[in-house]
Formats: sequence, structure tokens, C-alpha cells
Amino acid sequence: MATRGLLREFWERGKALAQFACAVHLFHEHVLEITLCMGPSMVPTLNPEGDVVLLDRLVSRFQGIRRGDVVVATSMQNPKQTVCKRVAALAGERAPCGTLVPKGHVWLLGDNRLNSTDSRQYGPVPMAMVKGRVFLRVWPPWCAGAIK
Repeated sequence: MATRGLLREFWERGKALAQFACAVHLFHEHVLEITLCMGPSMVPTLNPEGDVVLLDRLVSRFQGIRRGDVVVATSMQNPKQTVCKRVAALAGERAPCGTLVPKGHVWLLGDNRLNSTDSRQYGPVPMAMVKGRVFLRVWPPWCAGAIK
């Protein structure tokens, strides 16, 4: 009888843990993500050694991305990686080079134009590849704050 009670408690705790893991996964995938942005392309906005930032994943679904937003997107050159860039033009607008951005796309540029691989090389980026808007740097602590 004691074994049955132990198994039941194990089952209940396992079920609660699985529900918690599912909730965390859903929150991470659809609401808020913590990610690392690293590299020279967003200097001086972000540190080339890397910044831990919060990514708002809801904004792209409900409010929309705006020109000037810093976003994280799936890399056009390597789908296993992400890039952190600034939105320079939205669908229907002209990119700084004069290219008309097609419907459902954005034009992404690094703030450090001399050391950035961006839409100048790979063209407009489909909105489906934009994971969300970077809104807060959380690490390193001496640089923590809103991303503009």
C-alpha cells in the first residue's frame, strides 16, 4: 500500500513538473525571451563582446515592428543562427539604398555600417524570420537599461 501512495505522489509531482515546463516553454516561445546579442555589427548600441537582452516576442504579432526598432531575426545566411539588427525600412518603404521593401518584409541594418552583414548583402528579410523586438539589456549590469 505504501508503494502505491509513493507512486501516486511521484506521478502527481511529475505531472506538475511537466505542466510547469510546458508553461515556461510557451512563455519563452511566444511572450519573452532572454537572448545573447554578440558581435560588432550593433556597436555602439550593443557591446561587441555580447549583451544579454530581453526580446519581446508579442510585439511582432500584435503591435508590429516599427522603423528604428532593434530586432532579433533568424539569419538569412545560416538558419541555425540569429542576428541582431535595426529595422531601417518597413514593407512599402524605400530602404536607404533605394530598394522598395516588399510586403511582409523589413530592411535590416547594423548600427556599425562598416562592420555589419545585413540587408545590404542579403536583401529584405521576411517578417516570419523576425523573432521579436529587443527592448532591455540586462547584462552586463553597468550597461543595463532600455534599448533605443
